[in-house]
Amino acid sequence: MSVFDKFFERYSYKFPKGYPDFTNKQDILILENILDEIGLFEVATPDTEDLHEILTAMFVAGHQSDWDSIVDGSYELPSKLRNKDQHRNLINKYINKDTPDSKLKRGTGSYFKLYKDAKQIADKLKNNLGYNGPIESERVFADGKKVKADIIIYQPNRDKEGLGISLKYGKGQFNSLSPNTVLKSLYSLDDLQVPTDEKKKVPGILSQVTKDNKDAEESINMGAKAYVDFVLDNYQDIKGDGKKTQEYLNDSKGRDFKSTLDKIKKAGTIPIKKIGEIPVKDLTWDLWRKSENDVQKAFSKAYNAQPLSTLSSTEYLPKKAKAINTVMKDYIESQSGIKLNDVIDGKSDEGKKIKQFLAVILGSTDKSYYYIGDGGGKVTFIPSLERLDKLEYYIKPKYNESSGNFIIDLIVYGKAPGGEWTELFSTDVNLRFSGDGGQFTSDISQKGSTFNIGKTGDEININKLFGFK
Repeated sequence: MSVFDKFFERYSYKFPKGYPDFTNKQDILILENILDEIGLFEVATPDTEDLHEILTAMFVAGHQSDWDSIVDGSYELPSKLRNKDQHRNLINKYINKDTPDSKLKRGTGSYFKLYKDAKQIADKLKNNLGYNGPIESERVFADGKKVKADIIIYQPNRDKEGLGISLKYGKGQFNSLSPNTVLKSLYSLDDLQVPTDEKKKVPGILSQVTKDNKDAEESINMGAKAYVDFVLDNYQDIKGDGKKTQEYLNDSKGRDFKSTLDKIKKAGTIPIKKIGEIPVKDLTWDLWRKSENDVQKAFSKAYNAQPLSTLSSTEYLPKKAKAINTVMKDYIESQSGIKLNDVIDGKSDEGKKIKQFLAVILGSTDKSYYYIGDGGGKVTFIPSLERLDKLEYYIKPKYNESSGNFIIDLIVYGKAPGGEWTELFSTDVNLRFSGDGGQFTSDISQKGSTFNIGKTGDEININKLFGFK
């Protein structure tokens, strides 16, 4: 995956089109803010992935910790490492005389941290999988085996084809899906458009839901209007030394947000791109999204300042929740016939339809493999599609209708060999407005899903249910 693919995978939700339109001033502003926030780039890069995978394979095969030898090139590849030349070539590609010292510095260097994490993961693999001493291993290269794995380890007395290991450097996470994909899979929403390989950019979920539904459209319009009214009713009371408050009162770029709001308050109108001034009382969601960038920014900064950031919980968020959550709830329940808080039994017609949802979330393939991330802190076997298909399960959703975001927590339970039900994993749908212009200036999108592996004490429940050791 290229750096650009990683960038768009992480930040596409911030742009109305799913990507920055460089003819659009707001998109350019959004992009600038992203680059400012992340220090130009903080996504994983090819060197991060390549080195982490190669170093982990080396440690599994018996490499002894010696960072200095990696830096000066005097290291020796362990005898149990397969395809040595390919591993050495990639190490030399990234670690050579031109490599910045900042990446190599012991303790703080990014490459040193990769090295340390790889050692921790190799140790965890050895402890969890119960093998003694070094074993054969290799990194999966593009021209090699076609498996869902980053490295392959070859344990004595196990499958000769080896066990695939999926690595995630740092915190890592399981498959992160678009909210459209999760909801479509979970509730069989046939008409909901989702990103595909052929069509990666589709309209946001609110845009689709309100397109031919006047009641839904009016509800979202009322939510947008409630936001604008709330800010205009309270911005004149902003004061204090808090960070967000000072960002409004003393903008680093010299913008006078209060003057912008004063002008709108006095005139009773809001400037809309390519349209001109329209009365605040006639504002709709569509018009608000087209309002001038400096206007959206003024409202956003005021909304996050005191006392508005406190008052919003009682004076605005209940109206927002009613607008968005009512629309989403009515849409899902009317289209699927499933109540949002109802348990979905795996044996039911609805349950059978969403077996693929479990497979996609877990990343199951035709062969079971091992997942490890967070320096060995998050580990589990991932069952094959065949094993998953035999699972008895149910999903327990928990819908929070009072939240300012549209949230459904999902807990998946499986039936253990002894007959008891146990938690496999939990995840969520958490949709919010994430446009740089603030509330109602974009469609809602996933805030960043959680994924927690179910455990009973120190035992991972997925491993128990599927008989993994």
